[in-house]
Amino acid sequence: MDINQLRYFNSLAVTENMSKAAMALNVSQSTLSKSIGRLEDELGCPLFDRMGKRIKLNRAGKEFFEDSVRIVDRIEHAIERVHDTSNRIKICITGASKGIIKCIAEYEKIYPTACFSLDSVLDIDEVPRISDYDVMLCPDSPRYNIYNGLKIHDDKMVLCVSKRHPYASKIAVSIKDLNGLDVVFIRKNGVIESVQAGLDMLSVRYGKSYYVSTRDLHRQMIAENIGVGYILNGASEFYASDDDLVIIPILDDRFTVGMKIVFRKDKHLSEEALRFKEFAIEFFKAGKDVSD
Repeated sequence: MDINQLRYFNSLAVTENMSKAAMALNVSQSTLSKSIGRLEDELGCPLFDRMGKRIKLNRAGKEFFEDSVRIVDRIEHAIERVHDTSNRIKICITGASKGIIKCIAEYEKIYPTACFSLDSVLDIDEVPRISDYDVMLCPDSPRYNIYNGLKIHDDKMVLCVSKRHPYASKIAVSIKDLNGLDVVFIRKNGVIESVQAGLDMLSVRYGKSYYVSTRDLHRQMIAENIGVGYILNGASEFYASDDDLVIIPILDDRFTVGMKIVFRKDKHLSEEALRFKEFAIEFFKAGKDVSD
């Protein structure tokens, strides 16, 4: 049992509607349903009475709800207290990391005592909570519309193929070259999922489509020449480190994903985090991050 399961349960208990709760949490209904199912399995009893689309707390659910709300409140309060007393700057990265790492390096030249904690969350299903971090780098896409932030750059998409693929010797590919290719998509990553919609919008006809849940499986499928993959150039080092893979530029400016930087509300930031926020805004506004 983890805090997200309790958060999901609390939201469903309040809304009594799977689609509304999923929308409020910014997760899929499938993710929410599986989380509730695991919670009920762990507790050994159902928490809701399900009558078609109607969902209502049963007696056990009502008793558990009272405790669940208190538990989540206590944990979030504890996180707040620790966060407020720590000068460590917590950063969440859901896309390319190169720009923010360069920003950190420049910041530490001026403030050498600063400490950072970075989480890469490319493979999680739900949208990260900014309340768990000071700073978040995320795609400027509908999935992350709940967060307002500063647009920092457009990260180019590149083609990743096996060394056994016919395109492995190409220096670059055009949009016409992309037609008919079998493609491996990452289902859980908002950035990668948007590629499929982007290909459809650009009328790129792909062959078979495969779906995996992690970047590691994505890399393995491409390396075995089962299909090609579309990845962010700024996050390509994970793939480029595999000797069986080749990264190829795409000669079309439409294959880009906008990135933005989001900050927690000032009242929740430490003095160090506030200082870093000001520095980062100036850093990215000046265009100092080079994502190539």
